[in-house]
Amino acid sequence: MNSESFVSISAGIGGGFFGGLLLGYALKKVVKLIAAVVGLFIAGLAYLQYQQIASFNWDKIEGTVSTIANATTITFNNYNIETLGLTNLGIPLTSKIIMLFSPQVKREDKFFADIYGYDNIKKLFRMALESNHTCSILLTGPPASAKTLFLQSLMKLKDSYFIDCSNATKSGIVDYIFEHKPKYLLLDELDKLSRKDQAFLLNLIETGIVSETKYNKTRNIEMKTSVFGTSNNIEKIIPPLQSRFFIVRLESYTYQQFYDITVRLLTTTSSQHNVDEEIAKATADSVWNTTQNIRDCIRLAKMAQSIEDVKWIVKSFLKKEDS
Repeated sequence: MNSESFVSISAGIGGGFFGGLLLGYALKKVVKLIAAVVGLFIAGLAYLQYQQIASFNWDKIEGTVSTIANATTITFNNYNIETLGLTNLGIPLTSKIIMLFSPQVKREDKFFADIYGYDNIKKLFRMALESNHTCSILLTGPPASAKTLFLQSLMKLKDSYFIDCSNATKSGIVDYIFEHKPKYLLLDELDKLSRKDQAFLLNLIETGIVSETKYNKTRNIEMKTSVFGTSNNIEKIIPPLQSRFFIVRLESYTYQQFYDITVRLLTTTSSQHNVDEEIAKATADSVWNTTQNIRDCIRLAKMAQSIEDVKWIVKSFLKKEDS
């Protein structure tokens, strides 16, 4: 790039681009400063209580700090410095500079980065997380339609708790709730929890109260907890509990969606699988023609060292499911 082109581009950029970069950098510094101040403030409160000078409601303080932390996490998951760099700060950017940088700076939802498609559901979850009220969402649909991936993404939230309901009991869940008071309860395969054990969720979602009587003793707790769940068969969830959720049905992936999500999931370094791309492609094709289950793709790809291995495993062990 010669000096004349650089001058031309610099003139086109204007103050908006550089102002946005500076704003993004400054925001990250401010967040770190606020975290340090809040930490010192809480330490000061703890010292005052230790000296018996004052007494504080630590549950309320913890809830407030948790809310601020989650809001900050969500904000910075959805934006980055480059995005802010292209933000219009009241100084218009010319079409030349936008065309130059836009292909290189693509906004990406980092919070649900491992999930292909379902943009409307991602937006729904972001609205729920940013709400001042507790929200309850139930994802239902066929196996391998990204339901569990949504809950796993939500595990990034502070004070969240993931439960595989196929291996859980009411007693175990309630004990954890009383001990840890999670802000977000993530219930995978809720339909696998017995209908009797599902009942305790009614009051938690409706009023925020959990009550348990054991050995002639009753304990109660009241808290603000959002409940997000998944279900393969919604008919196995008791109707009163269904009515407490905002129910969203996920449709099955098309072949192209299945192929793209499998290859992306297996080959990206962030997924921790990091499979050879050709093996990933062969896996997607073979499993689509049999079980159409993305979990089978992951299990298979972990063992296969070649395309021949993929074909042998599929032929020997995977059978096409009845439609």
